[in-house]
Amino acid sequence: MEDLDAEEREAERLLASAKLFQRKTAADETFKWIASHKGVLGTLIISSMGFPIRSTMDSPTTMKFAVFLGPLVAKAKQALHMIHASQQELTLLRARTSGREVIIVPKDDFAIIILQKASNK
Repeated sequence: MEDLDAEEREAERLLASAKLFQRKTAADETFKWIASHKGVLGTLIISSMGFPIRSTMDSPTTMKFAVFLGPLVAKAKQALHMIHASQQELTLLRARTSGREVIIVPKDDFAIIILQKASNK
């Protein structure tokens, strides 16, 4: 009986590892897909605490974006919540200058930040 329980736990652990690997692989592919788009200058993933998780940019640039944009995401979420008591979620935040734009896609545990050349539409 104990052997069966141990085998079931091991099978569950292996299944969980396989699912995590699949999610990581899908995330890696998405990260590469975003970074490959024309005009994309850099892509960054930060944790909900603002720490860089992954980046295509050099270390100083990565830290600069993480330090300044992490709190911006939190403030934007807070402001939206205060304005709309209906609990609308922030799904995308875009800031644009004449030459570049930053796109931020916040999730529960992380945020994706994309720096790209501004298009002339």
